[in-house]
Amino acid sequence: MLEKIRERLCYEGADAVEAAYLGKLLPENLQSLPYGISVEMRLSQAVVERIFSGQSPEPHVFSQLPDAQRHARPLHLSSRYPCCKKEGHRAIAVPASQTVDRQGIAGLVSHKMVAAEAGLGRIGRHALFISKDFGPAVRLASVLTDCPVCEKNTARQEGEGCGACRACVSACPAGAISGKEYAIGMAREDFFDAECCSNFMKKSFQMIGRGAVCGVCMATCQKVWEEKIRKKTLKIKKLCIIDNAARDYSSVGQSATLTS
Repeated sequence: MLEKIRERLCYEGADAVEAAYLGKLLPENLQSLPYGISVEMRLSQAVVERIFSGQSPEPHVFSQLPDAQRHARPLHLSSRYPCCKKEGHRAIAVPASQTVDRQGIAGLVSHKMVAAEAGLGRIGRHALFISKDFGPAVRLASVLTDCPVCEKNTARQEGEGCGACRACVSACPAGAISGKEYAIGMAREDFFDAECCSNFMKKSFQMIGRGAVCGVCMATCQKVWEEKIRKKTLKIKKLCIIDNAARDYSSVGQSATLTS
């Protein structure tokens, strides 16, 4: 079933689709839909690169981020119709960005939690989701269903944490990032001040759109993430070169032994 959903959503523009059994991780009123499907979509690299630390991004940057959100919305909505619904299962599509509290900082379900449980990545110091394949420059959407799209004992894969990196802490113009590293089960308010972040964005960028997008921490983290990936790639290439050279040397030695 999950493969059918993944094929449909990736055809419509998703970059990754995975699922997890959430069970009691969900609010009590949603535990009858215990399976979560996470939909991941990359943001435009050109847009992310135009977000600079310490100054307001250009107006078109603000329009691009909500555009990704709007594009993600039909992805998760469509997933409940072709597969889950036809099989007689129930499903709820959780919007990519829709708050349900008075402060406008909390959603129906944490998309980051669903994505992390599904093994797509982890949560960073900045309370953003960091995709293991694409970094933090992604948008997420989720679907909750009673359709058994995966095993109940699927293991969460946290992977490498933030370590000593505090780039986002220094870059945040609102001072909303405490510097504490996220641990599984930690409440967001224990390491990130979402209200402080939201108030800063509304005050500083209200003249552009609805003033609810900043992106400085995300762009800063993406740059660090890409550099880390680049270094890992170079290291792997060097190891391959050394390994190939050792094999060539060994082959030469064996040939010399045979001809002597």
